[in-house]
Amino acid sequence: MYGLSAKMAIILAFSDSICKYVSNHATFSSDILFSLNAHPGASVYDLTSDISRHPFVEPDLVFVHVGTNCLPMHRPLSRTLDDFSFLISVTKSRFPSASVVISSILPRFDSEVYDRRRSELNSHLLHLCSRQGVFFLDNGSRARRAMFSVDGLHLSRAGNISYAKYLSFSLSHYLQLHRRNCQHRFTLRGEEWPGLGTDGGSGRRTRSIQERSRSQGSTRDRWSGLG
Repeated sequence: MYGLSAKMAIILAFSDSICKYVSNHATFSSDILFSLNAHPGASVYDLTSDISRHPFVEPDLVFVHVGTNCLPMHRPLSRTLDDFSFLISVTKSRFPSASVVISSILPRFDSEVYDRRRSELNSHLLHLCSRQGVFFLDNGSRARRAMFSVDGLHLSRAGNISYAKYLSFSLSHYLQLHRRNCQHRFTLRGEEWPGLGTDGGSGRRTRSIQERSRSQGSTRDRWSGLG
């Protein structure tokens, strides 16, 4: 398929507009193909539909980043959580040989109300991913405002560069776990987004769900600031 070598690993990503520029700055190794499908303005339901119709049938890893467009007050969080549950089921059915990674929703600097709802939804997502046997990538909650554009919602150019490096490392790590046929009950935490001008390649670790529950939670997570 696509004329790829048998040794080429494939990471298939689905996202709303938040990650649409990540592939421009990704730092994956040459044996990894990163294919990003960005759907600006997408809800969880929209991406579920995109995933169900996608023709690419043999990825090693499927990464999903969505949810910020589902935070308005008129929409109950319980409904969004149900949508996530269905999204996970559809993704696992559509790509049965792949490991699935669900990303936490990034901070909202445009609305304190939305940001509180984001934090609550992320907490529920962590447990949902554990129950449904998929990976949960916790991006942390201490992002600096400088990582985001004027609107407080989308990443700035500097934020895109930093997040792309962080995501490249994180997904490469999950790919290693997939290759080792590890059980799909992990969350990658305690990470730092690499600062500009650094490779961000040290000091990272994988922690289990059980370890995470004994910690102080996401307030310890940090994204690196701009130097």
